[in-house]
Amino acid sequence: MFERSVDDFIRISSINARQIIFFDRGIIDTIGYARLAGLQITPKMDQEAKKYHYNPMVFILPFWNDIYTTDTERKQTTEEAIETYNILKRTYESYGYEPIEVPKTSVENRADFVLQQIDRIRKLSTSAS
Repeated sequence: MFERSVDDFIRISSINARQIIFFDRGIIDTIGYARLAGLQITPKMDQEAKKYHYNPMVFILPFWNDIYTTDTERKQTTEEAIETYNILKRTYESYGYEPIEVPKTSVENRADFVLQQIDRIRKLSTSAS
């Protein structure tokens, strides 16, 4: 998973640096999942996670008990899903990212929130240039 995430990052990043690209899962997620599973993070994984850096502000969706359900693809218990969220958030933070928590609200409101944050991030990056 890790190597595939790195390959995806390299391939997609070379397309157009000015485009907004969403990664559903990425390099940092695979490190978080490895931590969750109690697997060792190799020095190479750590180095590549630092080398291939996404936007410093990343969207993260917190566990939401009201809508959580298991199915053939989502098999985690509630406790495992909460722990996954917590580990992923801490992992992003440990690599210098600022997780932006998407609020627990309607799909429309969540989409509006994401678009507003993208606009805010764009304004921050243009004012820093």
